[in-house]
Amino acid sequence: MYRHIPTLSRRSWQLALPGSRRNFQGTGYVNHSAPAAVENGVDPRWLSNLRSEAKRKDNDASSRILMTLNDRWLQLSAGAEGFVGGEHAGLDRHTVVWGDMDSMGLLRKGHVNNVVYNKYAESARINWFRSLAKVARPELQPEWEGLWAPKGVGLILKSIKTDYKLPIVYPDTVTVLHKLLERPSDDLTSIKLEVVILSHKHQRPAARCFEDIVVYDYRQGKKTSAPRFLVDELQRMFDLQEDTHQQAVTEIRHLQKSL
Repeated sequence: MYRHIPTLSRRSWQLALPGSRRNFQGTGYVNHSAPAAVENGVDPRWLSNLRSEAKRKDNDASSRILMTLNDRWLQLSAGAEGFVGGEHAGLDRHTVVWGDMDSMGLLRKGHVNNVVYNKYAESARINWFRSLAKVARPELQPEWEGLWAPKGVGLILKSIKTDYKLPIVYPDTVTVLHKLLERPSDDLTSIKLEVVILSHKHQRPAARCFEDIVVYDYRQGKKTSAPRFLVDELQRMFDLQEDTHQQAVTEIRHLQKSL
């Protein structure tokens, strides 16, 4: 049902190193040292900042905060952006295998091939949609299954854009999460998703993808409106994203005030 459509060609990117700037040809990664903007009241660097501050203070309260961050870094980091994990994780602690690596990589060290990032996103997307189907009413299950077959109304990947943040190197594990970029309308014809690929080794995003999914009627050979059961579940998911965001931000602010 889905077609893998890589849209980025290899080109020169700038990799910022501490104290200097150097260019590497064909790495596909960019890491800027400029301060990031505060989003929705939470600094995107809250995790590293809070961890550094807790280590500096080195007391009982800071020790408890460090334990919490080690246990819940993923839920809080992803949740602060509205990504819902748990049963809705597309890939949960997926093991990076040696075969995912390039033979030639960053600074001559192997790293996961750029195309593999998109494969992670593709597999996670299917699992994410299937997680929505799991909570649907039993009588709707055949209609959900119909979305994966090119017979009636289905979903087709129109485009995917990938922003590479850091190279994933074996051994590592990744968690891949999807979220809706806008609340689905009742006459939905396309679904815009953001994807975050999180490295457990680095405890931060390794890449972000932006996907445009088209609702397609295979019988008529054209774009169409999404069936009601799909719209209802996507709207429910969007509301869950909002709740997850608020809960994560509240917990992060509580941790920050605890120091």
